[in-house]
Amino acid sequence: MSVRSNWVRTLGISCVLALAAGFLPPPSASAATTYHVSAATGSLTGNGTTTPFKTIGQCAAVMTGGDTCVIESGTYRETVTPTNSGTSTAPIRYEAAAGATVVVSGTEPLSGWSVYSGNIYSANFTGTLPGNENQLFIKNGTAVTQLWEARWPNINAYSLPELKNGVAVADAGAQNTITDAALVSTGVNWNGAKVWVRGGSAYVGMTSQLTSYNATAGAFTYSAITGDFDALYPKTGSTYFLSGKLEALDAPGEWYVDAAAQKVYLWAPGGGVPANVEIKKRKTAFNLNGKNYIQLAGIQTFAANITMNGSNNNVIDGVKAEYVYFSNYSQSTTNADQLNGGISIVGNDNVVKNSTIAYSSGALVNINGNNNRIVNNSIHDGAYMASYDPLLKLSSGTGNMISRNEMKNSGRYIIYWDVGVGEISYNDISNGMWLSRDGALIYAWGTDLGNSNIHHNLIHDSVHDTVPDDTRVGLYFDNFTENVVAHHNVIYNNDVGIQMNTPGNYKLIYNNTVVGNPVSSVAYWGDSTNAYKEELYGTRVFNNIFTNKVSLPADVVRGFNTITDEGINFWNPASGNFRLNANSTAVDMGSFIPGITDNSIGAAPDAGAYEYGGTDWTAGTSGTAPASYVPIATPYMNLVSNSGFEKNLQGWTPWTTSPSTATVTEGNVNAFANSDFRKRGVRTRLKLGAGGGVEQLVTGLAPNTKYKFVAWVYTDTGGQAINVGVLNYGGAAIDVSQSTANQYVRKEVEFTTGATDTSARVRIWRAAGATGTAYADDAGLFVMTDYDPGVYKNQALGKTTITASGALSFPERLTDDSTTAYSNMDNTGPQWVKIDLGRSYELDKINLLHYYTPTDVRTYHDVIVQLSNDSTFATKTTVFNNDANNSAAQGTGTDAEYAETAAGKDIAFAKTNARYIRLWTNGNTKYDTQHYTEVKAYGVPAVTPTTPRQGYKNVAFKLSDSRITFSKNVGNVFRITDGDKSGPFANQDGPVGGPSNPEWIQLDLGQKYRLDQVKVWHFIPFDRIYYDVIIQVSNDPAFPASATTTVFNNDADNTAGQGAGTDALYPDNANGKTVNFPLTTARYVRLWANGNQNNPSQHYAEVEVYGSPDYGMGT
Repeated sequence: MSVRSNWVRTLGISCVLALAAGFLPPPSASAATTYHVSAATGSLTGNGTTTPFKTIGQCAAVMTGGDTCVIESGTYRETVTPTNSGTSTAPIRYEAAAGATVVVSGTEPLSGWSVYSGNIYSANFTGTLPGNENQLFIKNGTAVTQLWEARWPNINAYSLPELKNGVAVADAGAQNTITDAALVSTGVNWNGAKVWVRGGSAYVGMTSQLTSYNATAGAFTYSAITGDFDALYPKTGSTYFLSGKLEALDAPGEWYVDAAAQKVYLWAPGGGVPANVEIKKRKTAFNLNGKNYIQLAGIQTFAANITMNGSNNNVIDGVKAEYVYFSNYSQSTTNADQLNGGISIVGNDNVVKNSTIAYSSGALVNINGNNNRIVNNSIHDGAYMASYDPLLKLSSGTGNMISRNEMKNSGRYIIYWDVGVGEISYNDISNGMWLSRDGALIYAWGTDLGNSNIHHNLIHDSVHDTVPDDTRVGLYFDNFTENVVAHHNVIYNNDVGIQMNTPGNYKLIYNNTVVGNPVSSVAYWGDSTNAYKEELYGTRVFNNIFTNKVSLPADVVRGFNTITDEGINFWNPASGNFRLNANSTAVDMGSFIPGITDNSIGAAPDAGAYEYGGTDWTAGTSGTAPASYVPIATPYMNLVSNSGFEKNLQGWTPWTTSPSTATVTEGNVNAFANSDFRKRGVRTRLKLGAGGGVEQLVTGLAPNTKYKFVAWVYTDTGGQAINVGVLNYGGAAIDVSQSTANQYVRKEVEFTTGATDTSARVRIWRAAGATGTAYADDAGLFVMTDYDPGVYKNQALGKTTITASGALSFPERLTDDSTTAYSNMDNTGPQWVKIDLGRSYELDKINLLHYYTPTDVRTYHDVIVQLSNDSTFATKTTVFNNDANNSAAQGTGTDAEYAETAAGKDIAFAKTNARYIRLWTNGNTKYDTQHYTEVKAYGVPAVTPTTPRQGYKNVAFKLSDSRITFSKNVGNVFRITDGDKSGPFANQDGPVGGPSNPEWIQLDLGQKYRLDQVKVWHFIPFDRIYYDVIIQVSNDPAFPASATTTVFNNDADNTAGQGAGTDALYPDNANGKTVNFPLTTARYVRLWANGNQNNPSQHYAEVEVYGSPDYGMGT
C-alpha cells in the first residue's frame, strides 16, 4: 500500500471517529483542501497533500477558509500561529486523526545529566523562559509528574493539599519583614531567595525577593510588593515559604535553575539519574490572536496555553490542555501573566467545549468579550499562587455562558465574576479556597452584574480547616455588588453558604438549597464606617431551604423560606443528594415566582432547589448546555441597564438643559470618577456639572402598573440640587431633587404606567447654571405591585373528580373557569354535587354560579355549601344554608335566598380545612332541575394532619440541647424531646424542703411553624398532679405579654404571674396531656409548672409540639 493511500484511509476513519466523538464536522467548501501532518513520516518540504507536513505550523502557514488539517499521532514541539482566518461558512479546522494522540507541547527533553552532589544531578540547557516561569516535568508516556523549585518547608508533591500544609508560620512580621526562629535550623543563606507570603488577613498570596537575611535571628526583609497594603502585611501567624536557592535543594522532586550558567539541578523522584525530564521552553501551543473562525478538535496541549486575543467565532472542542501556565511571580491581587496565561479569550462568540483544562499557577480560563460559551468541560487545579486569578474569570462582556462544567480545586476562587453580564448554570463547582480566606467558589465584588443568572449549580465543599470560620463561602456577593438572580442552586459543606455584603442592591435569591454550612446559611457584613452597612435595598429572599443560621438586614424582603433542617427529609444528604422525600416539610411550602417556579407541580412550589415529583436536574459535564444566553425575566428585577455606570454611559443618553452652554463631555458627565468606601461608587459613578443630565428609555413595562425609580445622589459642598425623575410613562413628568454635602441619599419616584403604556423614560439631571458638581449611582427601576405568592387562589380550577347524587352532564364545566356553558342534573328534589380538590386546603371563600343570563334571572332553592375532609361528609362544616325548611335534611338554614348574577355568589367564611366541597340545590324559580356554570374555591394548601406532605408532625422531636432553655437548671435536658416517654425524665429540682416556685422550660423550634397541638408528659408512673401548668407559644424568645399566646393555664391564683387560668388540674399518666388550640404561628414554646403533689420539683418525660411550616412572609 502506498503512503498516500494510507493517508486517505486514515482520513476516512478520522472523519467517522470524529463524528462519533461529537467533534464539529468540517464544513463543506468547494475549494477546501485537507492537509495532513505526521511527526513520524512528514517532511519539512512536503506539500501536505501528496506528502505530509512534518509540523502543524506548515499547515497553519498555507490554510485558508474551509481547509482542514488532519494531524497524526506525535508530540509537536512548536507554537502554531495561523496565517489566515476562516469565515462563518468556511472555518479553518485543526483536528487529530482518527485514534491519534496529538500533543502540542511547550517543553523540550532535557538529558546529559551528571552527578552534582549526592542525589542531585545537573544538566546544561540552552534558552528558556524568564526565571519565574521555569517548569520541569518527568513525562513517561502519558504519566506526568510536575516537579517544583527547591523550597522550604518541603512538600511531597506539587498539589493544593501539599501547598496548603507546606508553609512556615511567622513568629512576627511587619510591612516587608518576617521573623521565624525555625529558619535558623535550615542552615541556608536565604538572602536573594524568593518568598511567597500570605500576610495580614490572608486574602491573597504574593511573592517578592529577599533583600537581606539575618541567619542568627531567622529574620529577613524583602522588596516592597506592588499593590500591597496594611491589611496584607505579615504578622504573627502569617504563612509563607522560601524558594530559589540551590542550598535548599534537599528532597526528591526539587529542582533549581541557574539561568546565568544555563544549568539545571535536579533530585529526581526516587533518586538516581534523572530520566524522561522535560523543561518548558514555549508558553503557547496555539496562537490564535487576531484570528477568527478557527476550530481545534481532539488535540492535546502540554505545558503551553491557547491565546485568542482579538479573536472571534473560534471553537475549541475536545481539547485536553494541561499545565497551561506556571509562574512563581505574583504581586498585588492580580497579575496580567497569571490571569492570561491559560486559555485567554479576548473577543466574541468563541466556544470552549467538551475539553479538559487543568493545572496553572493562575487562571485556567479568562474571558474578555461577549457571547462566549464555556460548556461541558472539566476545569480543575489552578490558582496555585492564591491570587485573585481563579480557575475561570469573567473579566468583561455581555452574554457569556458558563454551563455544564465540572470545576474544582483552586487556591482561591473557582469563578471570579469581575465585570459583565451572563449565565452560570448547571455546573458542579467544588473545593476552592485551599490557600486563602475570605473568598468563595463563586465570587463578585463591586460590580453591576446586570441581572445575570446563576442557577442550577452544585456549589460545595470549600472547607479545608478543622475549625470552620466565616472565610470560605459558597456564593459570595461582596460589597457593592448588585443586580443578580440566583436560584435553584445547591450550596453545601462550606463555612458560609451565601454571603451578601453591604451595600449591594437588587439581588433575587430564590429556591436555593443551602445546607451544612456550619457558620451560616446566609450572612452579610458591612464596614462599620459605611453609612450603608445595613443596606441590601431591593433584595428578595424567597423559597429557600436554610438549615443553618440566617442573618439578613432588615430591608431584605423575605418569605417562604425554611430555616431549620427539622422535617426537611432529604433523600441522602450524606452522599450529596438533597432531593426531597414526599413527607418533607419543604414540599408545597414555596410561593409562585414567575420565571422561577414555572415548572412546579402540586398545590404550590416546593422550597429549595428540587421539586418533589418534578424532573430532577443534574449538574456537571453530562447533559446539554443551553444553546445561548437568554436574559432571565422575573418580577422585581432592576430594569435599568448599566445602573452603576460601569460601562461608561452605555444605555444612557446624555443631554444638557437649555439655555446652558455646558456640553455633555467627560467634564460634566463622567462615569469614571472613582470614590472611596464612604461613597457608593467604588468603581464608577455618574458625575454631572451644570446643565448635565442622562436619561434612559426603559421598555417592557406593564400597562396600568405601579413602578418605582430610585437613584443615590449627592452634591459637592455648596453645590446646587441634582434631580431624579421619570417621564413619558402615561402621566405628567415627576422629578424630585436633593442637595447634600458629600453623602449619598436615596431619592425615589413612584409612578403608574398608563392604560396602554409599556415604557418610561428615567432621568438624572441638573438645571442650567447649577453650581458645584453632583454625583449619582445605583439607579434602579422595579415593579411596586404587591407581592402575590400565588398560594391563595382558586383551588378548584381544573379539578375533575366530581360526583353527584344523580346523572350530571359535563361535570368538568364546574371547574373550567368558563361561564359560557353549564352542567345540568335532571333529578328533582334536593340534589348534591361533590368536588374532590385532591388534597386539603384552608378555604375561606366559595364563588358559586348556577345559571344566569340577563334575560333569565333565576333564584335557586335550598342552596347549601358544605366542606369536609371526609368524602362521606360524616363530619362537615356548613358555610352556607338557605334551606329554611330543612328539605335536604342537612339542618335548617338561616341564610337568605338570592337571585343569580353574572358575578355569581361570593360566600365568605372563616378559614376551614377541607378537601371536599358538597353543593346542594333543589331546583329554581323556573325549573325543578339543577344547574352549575362554575364553582370556585379560594384558599391555600392546608398544613394540618390531613396533609402529611405538608410536613405536619412533631416539630420538637429530638431538639438539640442548645435549643432548650429554662428559668432554672434542668438535669438530663435531652430527655424532654428524645421520643422516649418510658425512660428516665428530665428534672428541674425545686428547693429542698419546699415550698416550690413556678419555673419554666422553653423550646426553640428553629423557625416559625403553624402549631395546633402540644402534648406533655411529666412523671408518668404515679398519676401525679402538677400545679400551675401553663403552656405558651410566641415568636419572641422573651415571651412579652403582647406577643404571647397562652394555650393552656390551670394556674387559678396567678402564682406564675402569667394571668389567672381557668383550665382544670389533671393527673399525669401514660396518656399525657393533649392541648389542642386554633392554628397559631410561633417558633417558641414555653411550659410552666410549680411542683407537684409529692414534691416541689418539675419533671418532663416528653414534650411534643405539632405543626407545619408557616406560610408567612418572614423567615
